[in-house]
Amino acid sequence: MGWKSNVRSFGSALNKMSRDSRKRQRELEQRAKYVSKLQEIERNQLEVEQYENYIDRITSLHKECSEQIDWNQIIALTAPIEPVYQNSNESFAQQELEHYKPNFIVKMFKMDKKRIIKIQNKIELTKEQDKNEFQNKKVEYNRELSEYNTLIRIANKILTKDLSGFEEALNFFQPFQEFGEFGSSIKFHFINDKNVYIDFHVHDKKLIPTTIKTLLKTGKVSYKEMTISKGNEIYQDYICSAILRIALEMYAIFPLDNIIISAIGSVLNTSNGQLEDQPILSVFIPRNSFEKINLEYIDPSNSLENFIHNMSFTKTNGFKAVKKIDFTNLKL
Repeated sequence: MGWKSNVRSFGSALNKMSRDSRKRQRELEQRAKYVSKLQEIERNQLEVEQYENYIDRITSLHKECSEQIDWNQIIALTAPIEPVYQNSNESFAQQELEHYKPNFIVKMFKMDKKRIIKIQNKIELTKEQDKNEFQNKKVEYNRELSEYNTLIRIANKILTKDLSGFEEALNFFQPFQEFGEFGSSIKFHFINDKNVYIDFHVHDKKLIPTTIKTLLKTGKVSYKEMTISKGNEIYQDYICSAILRIALEMYAIFPLDNIIISAIGSVLNTSNGQLEDQPILSVFIPRNSFEKINLEYIDPSNSLENFIHNMSFTKTNGFKAVKKIDFTNLKL
């Protein structure tokens, strides 16, 4: 198997994966650059569309995933081929000189020497062009070779159950970059090659808008304060959607059997009156149960009923602290 035709499908697909909602976001951002030129109704429509797109993005994270990785297939990949210097541009210019025959007018006005000098100068330029093209190919080759060697090393570690390879794979593919946009972060603790604990730090609710925007028939934008219950509902869907997406990515990349994901958020400690980071949701997601779910049509919050989970949530009060699920208490 060739390097470019195979590895790119693993690395590039993961690094450049773009959901429909993200594509839509970029389209809206492009329109926003020209907002000053738009009519008022168009500006209002754009504002509402951006709001709706944002809500869709944070509650539909589970609908897309990177490509499934077969580590045995990666091991079988052939290394990229080192480029060979080619003087194709110089050769073409040299042929032009060798086949140059001045016509009658050129001879009559004694312009043939100037033409020859011009072609000779062109040859010197093409030499530099060939050199630059080779250097660019060399740089690209070295980059691909480095990626290839890294990926082969990671694949060998994963197939031999070396847990350091699991961490390296996450750093190489970076499948959770999108979460950084929402102020969230993820920590991993691999127990062995089949089981992993994941802490999903959601930080706070600042990513939830405080205002609901709708477009009226008049073309005006209606601004309504988002109710606490509505905000909590969106926040819950974001957290649950993100947890499902994390499970999707992990099962796509690694030959895992079980995942425990705990969302860590700010909740009130009633003993000291302070907000503290504590577990607000903990879910045990085995692969065999997870793969039976059609994620395209589920409600992310309701889908947790398919798994063992700890969650204390109401629309009026939001999340309360819960205990993390532990592998030692599960019958695996």
